Amino acid sequence: MPPAAAPSHCTPLGRLAALGLLLGLAGAVSSCTAIVLTDTEQCQVSADCAALGPDFATFTCSEEHVCVAGTNSCATAQECIDANDGAPSICQQGSCVQLTSQYCQTVVPESAIGDDNA
Repeated sequence: MPPAAAPSHCTPLGRLAALGLLLGLAGAVSSCTAIVLTDTEQCQVSADCAALGPDFATFTCSEEHVCVAGTNSCATAQECIDANDGAPSICQQGSCVQLTSQYCQTVVPESAIGDDNA
């Protein structure tokens, strides 16, 4: 009588399920890089960040064109105007906010630009 084969816990269906699970995990891991788009520009100026909504009011546009949380980096409007290459800006809650955007190029009254009390 031939020796009995050792019982196998891996059936063809079990192997297929394991392969499916591995492929699913590989797909999930690789999709993380598709969700985080590091080459996307979020902003050109800080006003683009503020336009994203009230939660972004104190965010500024970084040199990498990404909206970043304010770091209490200003005390006066003039500091912000200088930081934004002369663009009309204010210092709001310690963060610079540019007053103009591609959709709004005019600040009224113009005399308010740079006035910390306006």
